Amino acid sequence: MKISKYFFSSSIRTLTSHFPGSYLTKYSIREFATNSDKTQKGKNIDSFKTFNNKGTEFFNSGRMDQAITFYDQALDINPRSASVYYNKGRALGVLGKKEEAITFYDQAIKLMPSFWQAYYSKATILTFLGRKTEAIENYNKTLEINPSFSPAYYSKANVLQSLKKIEEAIENYDKALAINPKDVHSFLGKASIMATLGHNQKAIECYNEAVSINPSLVKSMIEEKSQSFFNIDDPAILLIDTTVDDSSIIGDKNDNDDQ
Repeated sequence: MKISKYFFSSSIRTLTSHFPGSYLTKYSIREFATNSDKTQKGKNIDSFKTFNNKGTEFFNSGRMDQAITFYDQALDINPRSASVYYNKGRALGVLGKKEEAITFYDQAIKLMPSFWQAYYSKATILTFLGRKTEAIENYNKTLEINPSFSPAYYSKANVLQSLKKIEEAIENYDKALAINPKDVHSFLGKASIMATLGHNQKAIECYNEAVSINPSLVKSMIEEKSQSFFNIDDPAILLIDTTVDDSSIIGDKNDNDDQ
């Protein structure tokens, strides 16, 4: 089973929704006050806030090079800001500079060992790079700190599935669904496993659950053949294409998203 570019981009969107730039900005200011001496606080906090805010604005608008420039200026003022290291790591990851991104995530973790978002972001990059054992270790660390973050369960399950650790993968998909019963990705992951195992009826049931939650998302994922759980040689794709009427996934029956 392949790990696709969809997995990486989806993971970025997932994490951004759980840890938006506005929250990062507020946290960074509190962090600045904690890590800076009294002279720096009074003199530079406004500049730090400006640079960090501008970096976040550029990140949110997709202008990563400009975002990095401003994050660097924020770090010049406060080189112990874990959240700004994390922000820069995200921007580097989007630019495809994944090894550099890992370096910045590691620095964020060093400064703030409870920074579960940095562990998760690092794990998604390691997954994309094929460093699966390291990825699982970082997903585990994410869940150790924040056991209610369901995307880490389905992301970990996806890696376990690619390693043919089927029972563990199913267990993690189920944990994700216990937290978020509308998790389209986990239903599709289970559908893929069940199809591979020859449990066609269970595969169809899981697939239909995903369709009932967000039919347009499922349709686009299957048509692109590029999402994390299916590739063109995956038995689940063949099963779904031949057993489900395409009309059942045209149009939105439900506006809810799984994120």
